[in-house]
Amino acid sequence: MIFFMAKMKYWNGITWETLDAKDADTIDGKHFTDIQNDAQSRVDDHAIRRATLSTLGHVQHAVLVAMLTADAWNGTTPPYSLSVTIDGDTFAKLSDPSILPAGHGYGIAFDPTGTYLSVVHSTSPYITIYKRSGDIFTKLPDPSTLPTSTANGVTFDPTGTYLAVAHVDSPYITIYKRSGDIFTKLPDPSTLPTSHGWGIAFDSTGTYLAVAHTSSPYITIYKRNGDTFTKLPDPSTLPTSTANGVTFDPTGTYLAVAHVDSPYITIYKRSGDTFTKLPDPSTLPMGDGRGVAFDPTGTYLAVAHVDSPYITIYKRSGDTFTKLSNPSTLPMGDGRGVAFDSTGTYLAVAHYSSPRITIYRRSGDTFTKLSDPLILPTSIGNGVVFDPTGTYLVVAHTGGSYITIYKQSSIESTDTPIIDILLSGTYSIDEARIEAWGYIYRAVTADGSITFYATEKPTVSLPIQIKVVR
Repeated sequence: MIFFMAKMKYWNGITWETLDAKDADTIDGKHFTDIQNDAQSRVDDHAIRRATLSTLGHVQHAVLVAMLTADAWNGTTPPYSLSVTIDGDTFAKLSDPSILPAGHGYGIAFDPTGTYLSVVHSTSPYITIYKRSGDIFTKLPDPSTLPTSTANGVTFDPTGTYLAVAHVDSPYITIYKRSGDIFTKLPDPSTLPTSHGWGIAFDSTGTYLAVAHTSSPYITIYKRNGDTFTKLPDPSTLPTSTANGVTFDPTGTYLAVAHVDSPYITIYKRSGDTFTKLPDPSTLPMGDGRGVAFDPTGTYLAVAHVDSPYITIYKRSGDTFTKLSNPSTLPMGDGRGVAFDSTGTYLAVAHYSSPRITIYRRSGDTFTKLSDPLILPTSIGNGVVFDPTGTYLVVAHTGGSYITIYKQSSIESTDTPIIDILLSGTYSIDEARIEAWGYIYRAVTADGSITFYATEKPTVSLPIQIKVVR
């Protein structure tokens, strides 16, 4: 609960302080809004300092936004009230794992329970596997047999039993079987991919495993029988060049390959063990395909690629994939990785330039960019994944911590946030907002919402910013 007039609480960067009404407007000549802004800079520093010190525990810092609509206030006499839903469109960075990957992160995958997170990277052991407990990701012991070199792609089968890694040197693919927290390498398939492995994916039944690689046939597809992976005959029509990314739709009917050289995306339809190329979409990506992902309904297919618009999104109707209009705000630089969440509401793109990660919210066929996370990956975004619940979003990247883990955030009943209005920069608008903001004296948090109370009904709508430190 936060009181804005009789008692007012604010975060000074280290602890909460309570102001009496006589001090609420100014302190030492400063307006309270300025005090909040000053305090916020200390909050930023404080959260960053604490996040780097594992001995001090876990800190989240989230910035949420909402609108207090003028005509939505309830009541005919004071106090007037307005409840606003605080949605989960904010992704707050979690503290880094205490043990980080050993080199640049390239590929990343959750198991189907969201318990295990695997990151593949440039330096030995080339794969780092974490076990999640709540918001804590703890590194497991390395497998006794490691991939032979830099690993680029990784995938779990839908049971979480098998973990497959695509990597640079022979055998180009390493497959593990999980028993509890132990990952044991299986014998290599009798027929291997022909060169450097890049992307890798299981189908939704765990029967088929596809590997994207550098040399012809560019895509190698295996069929699993128990612990044995047997190569299938190549499709009659192959991708045109080096394949970087690969994905199955949720039914295992469609297989999409992102690759170098036009058409940049090749889509197959499976019938039994045969994969037949479909006609190319009428509008193609603008450059080399890097990452590719279906949404959980198999309706939408997103391709991350070189050259603007960096992301191309298709809508499927039967066997036809039709390009949608580009999002109004595009990623900043070449797209590297792409992922949908488990509801198909959110689409995340890992890319070359800052902010390194761009997150969209889907409404129908429209993808709208969300505000960037407050703390961004430190360098080039290469891979991205949501956990199966859509709660966690992880980016594999070069530099820094090599992975950045976010948690989808909303307001909670136990939060004591800093709340302030957002100003427009136009005097007349801001004057009206500041006056209306003065009517609000109390805010009460609940899980997913905040209820505001006012002595008078504001006559203008108030955009607000809600800053939470946990």
